[in-house]
Formats: sequence, C-alpha cells, structure tokens
Amino acid sequence: MKINGDIALTVVIATRNRSKSLARLLDGLAGQVDAPTFEVIVGDNGSSDDTANIVEQARERLNIHY
Repeated sequence: MKINGDIALTVVIATRNRSKSLARLLDGLAGQVDAPTFEVIVGDNGSSDDTANIVEQARERLNIHY
C-alpha cells in the first residue's frame, strides 16, 4: 500500500503463533473509516504458524512493516 502524506499514528503489534488473531486485528485496522494516516509494525517472536503469510497478505491494504 502506498501512503501519501505524513504518518499520524503508529500501531505496534507484538505476536507469536497467533496468526488467526493477527488476521482479525489487521482486517479491523484495514477497515478503519476516516482514520488518520497510520503505519503498522508487527514484531514477531519466532512464530512457527502462518503469521508471515498473514502479514504479507495485509501489505496490499496496510502500510505494514514486519
């Protein structure tokens, strides 16, 4: 996702093996209406589940760093 303008807010998410919860959270963030411009930082503590794939899918909708 390409962002125009200054980032007003940073959302930081720490996770480990919680891909289903992370997917719901990222969907909710992507669905924000009239939200200020924001970025998402996902800190992963060695997940062995589908976390990396969930983050990659979210890159189309969010300014996300992993």
